[in-house]
Order: sequence, then structure tokens, then C-alpha cells
Amino acid sequence: MQHSDAATVDKRDAAAQTPDTALRDWPARAQGKQVSWPTVVLFLFLLALSGLVSVPAEASCERELAIVVADSAANLAARVLREEVKLRSGCRWELRTKRPPSVTGVVYVGVGQLPQTAPVTLRRILHTLPEPGPEGFRLVVRGRPVLVAAVVGADARGALYGVGRLLRKLALRPGRVEFPDSLALSTTPAHRIRGVQMTYHPTTNTYDAWVPEQFERYVRDLVLFGANSVEILGAGADGRYVGPLMKLPPEQMMVEQARILARYNLDVWLFYPNRRKSFRDPDVAAKELRARAEVFRSLPRLDHVFVPGGDPGEVPVGELFPWLDRVAEVLRRFHPKADIWVSPQNPHATSAWLDTFVQNVNRKPKWLGGVVYGPWVALPLPELRRRVRPDVPIRRYPDITHTISCQYPVPRWDVAWALTLGREPINPRPRAIKRIENVFHDLVAGGIPYSEGVNDDVNKFVWLDQAWDPKTPVLETLRDYARLFISPEWDEALAKGFLALEANWQGALLANENVETTRLQWETLEKCVPSRVRRNFRFQMGLLRALCDALVRRRLIWDTAREERALQLLRQARVLGAEAALQEAEACLLEQEADDPVRELRRRCWALGDSLFRGIGLQLSVTRYGAASRERGAFLDALDEPLNNVRWLLARFREARARPTEEERVRAIDRILHWCDPGPGGFYDDLGSWQSWTRVVAATDWWEDPGTFFTPRVSFTTGLRRDEVPWGKQRGIEGPAVRLSWWRQLTTLYRTPLRLRYANLDPHAAYRLRVNVLGRFRSRMKLVADSTWVIHDFLRRERGFLREFDVPKEATADGELLLEWTCPDGDRGAQVAEVWLIRK
Repeated sequence: MQHSDAATVDKRDAAAQTPDTALRDWPARAQGKQVSWPTVVLFLFLLALSGLVSVPAEASCERELAIVVADSAANLAARVLREEVKLRSGCRWELRTKRPPSVTGVVYVGVGQLPQTAPVTLRRILHTLPEPGPEGFRLVVRGRPVLVAAVVGADARGALYGVGRLLRKLALRPGRVEFPDSLALSTTPAHRIRGVQMTYHPTTNTYDAWVPEQFERYVRDLVLFGANSVEILGAGADGRYVGPLMKLPPEQMMVEQARILARYNLDVWLFYPNRRKSFRDPDVAAKELRARAEVFRSLPRLDHVFVPGGDPGEVPVGELFPWLDRVAEVLRRFHPKADIWVSPQNPHATSAWLDTFVQNVNRKPKWLGGVVYGPWVALPLPELRRRVRPDVPIRRYPDITHTISCQYPVPRWDVAWALTLGREPINPRPRAIKRIENVFHDLVAGGIPYSEGVNDDVNKFVWLDQAWDPKTPVLETLRDYARLFISPEWDEALAKGFLALEANWQGALLANENVETTRLQWETLEKCVPSRVRRNFRFQMGLLRALCDALVRRRLIWDTAREERALQLLRQARVLGAEAALQEAEACLLEQEADDPVRELRRRCWALGDSLFRGIGLQLSVTRYGAASRERGAFLDALDEPLNNVRWLLARFREARARPTEEERVRAIDRILHWCDPGPGGFYDDLGSWQSWTRVVAATDWWEDPGTFFTPRVSFTTGLRRDEVPWGKQRGIEGPAVRLSWWRQLTTLYRTPLRLRYANLDPHAAYRLRVNVLGRFRSRMKLVADSTWVIHDFLRRERGFLREFDVPKEATADGELLLEWTCPDGDRGAQVAEVWLIRK
């Protein structure tokens, strides 16, 4: 299956684009680097050997090529083709209603069928292809002996998507266009809803800095990839209304966005959450309805309104549907054909809440367009599909923009990534996104992913390609993406580069040497590509991630080594004396290398961050670029985050020094050294680490359950308040005095039990259990041994996080032990950070 890409944003190319003048500032102004010709030749030779250089079947500069518009319904598609070719190559193709005699090649663009004046051979080939369904198209290219091509859509949208597919298969270079030698296909999208959310509010990492022209450029990118929907935010529906980077007031930008979408004949979706907890007060309800009426009245086009049941929104489910009856009356006054979609999102939804929601949906109110399945839905999607009547469609609202604390976290991510790159980094995850889309593809009518900016740019286009055809290989999508967005000369190397970035995040970081290989690949590309490619924001995002990944790994290696040297010094406390050992260990932890191993990498990361902010408004720092918060994409602020236990150790050192006698100080040091020690015959597990997963019992695996509905995930938030641990600046290091093991927890969602299995226990011994129950959920948890013996009933962590319990001897009499934590109905899930099973 072929794929369709979108528009490149090179400064040199953007200057040729008439309506999108704002994009002339998109590319960063990075200085071009010189590279020797031997290096280039050697690199090209190696790439050719590895199959990374693709040679087009035929190359020709078609300066006298014409676009023949066979049907007025194809006018938009033909105009887009002409503009995109001019933008990327400088070639000016004529628009005609019939083929002029002087041209050397022709592209026919039509709807339904070609005119009788088209070449007979071309019409015969088209007739052999299956008729496409709604929004589908047929595409034929013949490069020899005379260039002729045809894009015939089943409808106007189909013609536009066919043009997108053609553009993705062309190699558009300055001064020339290369066509594939032969291409013939007929294709229809598998899903009828294919889109992306693009909300304009202050907490996005990019969109709030844009002007309408930049939105239009990005919308066209999505259209060329088959998008037929974009979801925008209702002005005033976000609690944080105006941000410092906004060029237009939200209500004005909302209207501009809708106008842009209408020009491309796209469905306009409006995300409009309920910010009130109740609408029972008549005055409150009237005020809110007036606000919605103003929004609906101002929009030139509106097809669907999406109202989440929660997250955000806290309206009781019994009140939600009667309220939407009233909202629908207002909506239909201005947009008679518009409908409302509603989701069962609610982090604390009980079974009764979900039952009421499904009952209301199955009544099928007149305004109901369908159900949206997004984050924090306490029903698996297959179960929701089974319970909702079959004539009510379900649309997905997947979170493809976040890495942790989200619907589809990176599986078993290393804590070093969580502490530095955080929740919203540049995150190409092409293979994961394909699986996330495919696993429930047949249950839904489509999807509009949740997004907070361009950090998930690759993910958006992979998702759209899978929504069109789930059999599409990821590598083919990435080749098209790189060919059209960045550079046709380097499409293969770039595609493999994005896959390498995804592989960087797999496995334990200390052992992942792929990170350095990926850096070398991207740096070699940087030296070899022309300056227009180096200025391309999509290239810069990939390069920045490669450099940041290498920086984090080098720092992890350095910080881990420093901590180990410090612990070795503490082990000599009885010889050196407690104070001397503490002083030397502290000096070791705070040691700074004369030659900083990441200084140059850090400088280059910030330079790329500067360029991306100037070019596309990507906010990778709170202080430097005005990002809303660190978790909103500002990962450059966290590049120097400690990747060892230095904060916890320094706090413990202060406590040890405060002891009145030498012996007590030495014993305090011993407690530091033996934190993980379960004693003879015992077991210790840091449940966020790879080593401890051998003890975790999972019902299935990530491949079958990428949302971790039935399988454990690793979470990365301590959930500690400032009054629970020392907090502040210690020797210049700011933050909570916590161990790395406290940052990560084994987590299960809702009522899925969290299970650990122990084997080879002493059947004659008694055991005691110590548990660290950190995590942001603070759920009530019950612990049962061997599905029989209750170790403790439902408890919620209020203060403190270490608890100890005796294990019934009956539970270990067979030499094995199964521990099972569960949560009651309505709680978010179980979380456990550390477990000691201590033999008495």
C-alpha cells in the first residue's frame, strides 16, 4: 500500500509559497557545516551497500508539464498539486482543462472518470482497477515512453487524497521532478474518521505560538496524508484562556481554524469539555448555554462536537445527558446537521457510573453521533463495543503525544528517560503507533488522536496511514514522510533514523549501545545533507532527539559511576571514620569533571532548541521559550537532572552527621548501604527495574494490550508531598530527597490485580513483608496472599510510604508465594515501588 506525505517547510521552498507566508520563518537558521568530499563519497558508498540509497526509475525535469483538470470537482486537488510542486521544486505546471499540444507530459486530475480526450491506454489501465469507495481514488503513472499520469477520485476528497499519494511518490528537488517509472493502484480508506486534534491553548508545546498561515500549512500536510477531520478547541473551554505566546485571541483563532478546514472540505470537530461540576443552577446553565451559543454562532462550519464525560469535566453522569440535550438544541440552531459525541472518560468511574453511561448511549438521543474512546476509560474497548448498541459508532481519541502518565506509555521505560525527557518529548514511535492503531482497528469508525503540538509529528502521520490501510508497512510510511517532508535524496537513511530513535528507548539504557550508534547516524547525515535539509524543522527534531539521547546515556554512565565510588568510600567508614567517609563520599558525588563529557552535546541541543523555537514555536524550555511547564515538552530544562541517588544520599548524610556518637553515625551509614538488603534468605525488588520483572505476573503482553489494561505498566511519579520528605536545594542540587527506586512504581489500572510470584522459599520459615507504596494514585489497596489469606484490607496512603506486615505461614508452606494487590471500584489502580520479603 502506498502512502501520502505532507509539505516540507524549508525556508528556501517556503518563500515560493504565496498564501503561507508565515512559514518562511519555520526553518531554523542553523549554520551549515563543511564536510570533506572523501567523507561524502565514503558515506554514500556505505549507504549504497546497505540499501539506504534509492535510485528512481526515471528522472526528468518536467518544466513543460501540464495538469489537466478533468472535472470542476477536482479543482482543489489540481490546485494543491500545482502549488506543492512549485513549493518544493520550483517547477511551474500549467493548469488546463484539456491537454495542450506543446507539453512533454501531463497529469490528469478528475472525479469519477477521465474525459474521452485522455489517452486510450491510460483509460484502459484505469478501467482495469477496482472502483474505489467513498474518499478513495485510482492513481496511474507511466513514465515511458511519454510521461502521463492520472489521479481519479471517487469524489472531490478522493481526488485530493490521490494527489497527496502522487506527491508522496514523487522526488521533488529544486529544478526537477522525478516520477516513478510505473504505478497503478486503487485504494479506499478503511476508516471514515481520520484526523488529528489541533487545539489552540496555552499549555500546548507548539500550537499556541502559531498564526493561521502555519495552521493551514500543517493542515495541508495532514490532508496529503489522507486526513478528513481536525478537532479544534472551543474558545473559553480551556481553564487557561490566554497565553503569552498567542498571536491571536483564542476566539479569533478558533474561527480562523474553522475557515481553513472549510476551505479543504474537512470535517470540523470541536472539543468542548464541561468545566462546571453541575448545571442544576438555572443561572449557571443559562450562562453556559449563552457561551456555547456564541461559539457555535461564530464558526463558519461545524460538523461534530466532542464532550468528554471527564478528564476534564466532573458533571455527574446522570446529569450529563440531560445537559447535552439542551446543548444540542443550541447547536442545531446554528448547525442543523451537527451532532455530539460523548466519551466515558472518568479516572474514578465506578461500575454504576459506566452502567448509567451505556444505558444513556443506548437510548440513542437524536443528537448522538457516537461514542469516543479516550484515556481514562475504565472499560476495555472490546467490552465497550460489546455493550454499546451496534448502530452507535465508536471513535478513538488515542494519546500519541505522551510517553508516561498516559494512555499508551512507552513500555518499561528507563527511569533516566523519565527524569530527563519526561512526559512530552520529541517522541517518534512508529512501530508502537502502528500496533496501537491496529489492535482495535476493526472495532471503530476511526480516530482523532490527542496531540499537544509537533513533538508527536511522526506519530500523527503513521496513525493516518494505518487508519487508511492497517496493512501499510511502517517503513513505507517513513520513507514517504522523509521523501516529501525532508529530502528525497535521503529518504531511506532518514526513515531508518526515525526507527533508530524508537529503538533507543527499548531496554535498560546503561546497556543500550544503540544510542551512540543512532547519534553517529544522525550526525553523519547532518554533515552530508545540504543546508536546506539542515534547516528543516523535522530533520532538526530528529537530530535533537539523537543528541539528547546520547547526552542522557553519557550522564547516566557518569552518575552511576560516581555513586558507586561514593558507596565504596562509605563502606570504609569504620576504617576512615564516619565523618571522613561522609566527606569523601559527598565530594565524590558532587565531583565535576574538568572535561565535561556532555558539554558540547548540551550546547548543540540548546542551539537546536533555539532554532526550533524561532522557526515553529516549539517550546522545549520553561525559562527560555515560555513553555507552560516542564512536563509540557520542556525537556531541555531537565538535561542535567541527577541520574543517581545523590539527593537521597545527601539528605541521609546530614542525618548521619547529626547522630551524637561515632557508633550511631556508623550505624546510620550502614543503613544507607543496606537499604536494598532483605537479609539472609530474603528477597528485594525494585519493581520499576528490569531485573524485578521476572517476578511480575502478567495476564498478557504489550502486543495484545498496549494500553496496559490487563498488564502492569511502570509509572514515574512519587506522589510525595513536600511535607513527607526533605525538599529543597542541597549543595546546589534542587528537588525532593528521594531514591531512583521511588520515582518508579509497578502499576495496574482500575480493578486489574497487581501480582508478584515468589518461588524457592523456605517452607519452614516465617516471613515478613515490607512494602513501599509510593505513586500518584494514592488508591486504596488490599493485599491478599495466595488468593486466600488477607494480609491487610483496603488501605490508603496518607502519610509515610513504608509499611510492614507478617505473611501467614500457611501462604509459604509450599515454598511459593503469590502476592496480589487490588483496588475497589472507582479507584484508579494499584501502585507499588519496592518490596522486601524478609525471612525472620
